[in-house]
Amino acid sequence: MAALNTFSRPEVERELEEARTVETLEVALRRVIELRRELKAPDLYGLALQAPAFDALVPRVANRLQLKHVPGARSNDNVCLLATAVYGTGGHTRVVADFIKGLPADRKPVLVMSDVYDELQYRALLNDRNNNSGLGERAVVITTGKTLIDRALQLYMTLLAMRPTRIVLLCHPMDIVALAAAWPFRNIVEFVHHSDHFPAIGVGLPWADHVDLTYTCHKACLERSPASLYAGMSAVVGDPTEHKTNPKRLRFASCGSLHKFTGLMGLGWADYVIAALRRPGSEFFHIGPTTPEFEAAMRNALQKNGIDPARYHFHGFVESLPAELAKLGIDVYLSSFPEPGGKANLEAMAAGTPVIIATAPTAPPLTRFSLPLSRYVPVSHPKEMAQAIDKALLARKTFSRPDKVAELDRELGRFDAFIEGRLGPDAPQA
Repeated sequence: MAALNTFSRPEVERELEEARTVETLEVALRRVIELRRELKAPDLYGLALQAPAFDALVPRVANRLQLKHVPGARSNDNVCLLATAVYGTGGHTRVVADFIKGLPADRKPVLVMSDVYDELQYRALLNDRNNNSGLGERAVVITTGKTLIDRALQLYMTLLAMRPTRIVLLCHPMDIVALAAAWPFRNIVEFVHHSDHFPAIGVGLPWADHVDLTYTCHKACLERSPASLYAGMSAVVGDPTEHKTNPKRLRFASCGSLHKFTGLMGLGWADYVIAALRRPGSEFFHIGPTTPEFEAAMRNALQKNGIDPARYHFHGFVESLPAELAKLGIDVYLSSFPEPGGKANLEAMAAGTPVIIATAPTAPPLTRFSLPLSRYVPVSHPKEMAQAIDKALLARKTFSRPDKVAELDRELGRFDAFIEGRLGPDAPQA
C-alpha cells in the first residue's frame, strides 16, 4: 500500500499542549473533538489513519487531569465496552451488539459511553429501554457532565469503581476524552480500530492490543505496527444450497447508510444499477434508509435509460440483512458505491450470497475493499457488470464445497476468538 498521510493540526496541538488551566484545557479539548468535521477532507479521507502528534498528547492530558495509572491483568471476568455512543443502526453499533451477544450470559459487559457530542438523549434512551441500550449489556452508563473535563473525570471514576478486567475501546476518531480516561488502564485496554477510512487519535498508542475490524485497514496498520491483530467481524452463516434459482428472474440487493450511495467519482450508484438491470427479468432491492430526493433521482436515472423504475424497490430498514436476503431470494448482492460496505458485505457472503464490489479507479487506498474470502467479484466500471454477474452466479455453486466452508469458518472464527479473548499472544483467558 502506498504511503499514507498523517493527520495533524499544529494550532490545535499547540493549544492542547500549552493548556494549563481548567478553562484553556476545556477549550482545547472541545477543539479536538470538533476536528471530526474535517475528516472527510480530500487529503485525509481514505488516505490517512494516524494522528501521531495528538497520540502523544493523550498521556499528557491524562496526567494533567491527575488520572493515576491503574495496573491490571486481563480476563473476561468483568468486561467494559467503552464507546462514544451507539445508535439505532450502523456497523459500529452492530459490532458492539455482536460482541455483547458473544459473551456468556453471566459475563455480559457494562456499556460506558462518553457521549461527547451530546447525540444521545440519554434520559429517553434509558427510560424507554428499562435502563439499558437494548443491545444486551449488563448495565449502561452515559456521562452527563456539563464540560468535557467533567466527562473525562466521570469516565475515569466510573472505570475505577467498576474495577474492569478488560476494556474494549470503541470510541469515535476524535474522542480524546474517552482515550484520556482509558489511558491509565492501558494494560487491559484493547483499541478496536473501526474508523478504517479516517485518521483517528489512539491508533499509534501502546494499548494492550490494537484490533482491526477490516482487512484493508489491517494491512495498512501492519506496515506500521506488526503487533496489530485482525479480528474481522461477525455474521450469521447461511446455507447456500437452500437458495432455489429461478431462471425467469434475477434478484439483486444492496444495503447501507445513504451516504455510501451518494458520493460521485465520475460514475455514480445509478450507473451500476442500470448495468445490473440490463439483465432480462431482473429487479433490485435497496435495503436501508433513503430520502425522497434520492428515490426521485434513482427513478429519473432509470427512466432515462429505458428501465422501468418499478424494478428498483426501496425496501427500507430491516432487522436482519441475512434473513431478508433469504426471504427475498436474492441471487447477487451489489455492494454500495462509491463507498463499499464492510459489515453488510460480510453478512451477504456468510449468508451464501455472492457479492459484486465496485471500486472507482481513483478511490483512495483505505476505501478499497479487501477480504480473505473468495466470495466476491471486483469491478471497476459498469461495463464489467455483465461478466461479473456471470462469475458471481457460478461462484455461488461452489460455496458449499468443504474448502469454501472452511475458508468462511476461519474468517468468522477470528471475531469469536476476539470476543473470547483468544486473538492475541497475550490475550486474556475466557
